[in-house]
Amino acid sequence: MEKQKLFQFAVIYHEKVDRGQNKKDEIKSKLIIQPDTVLAIDEKVALLQIAKKIPDSYADKLQDVEILLRPF
Repeated sequence: MEKQKLFQFAVIYHEKVDRGQNKKDEIKSKLIIQPDTVLAIDEKVALLQIAKKIPDSYADKLQDVEILLRPF
């Protein structure tokens, strides 16, 4: 059995704000999961664990959700 590693992560939602026809769209970012840690065998398993923690209210907006992950 492999040892689990510690990973640090945060989840950010990048909302596109429409500013009208003549102006460029603006992106407003919001932190939806504060920086935290998780134990996992590798990055793939860590990402799956983190994805389960994303609130259901963002289920239809996943293309605008970014998971930031780094080994500790």
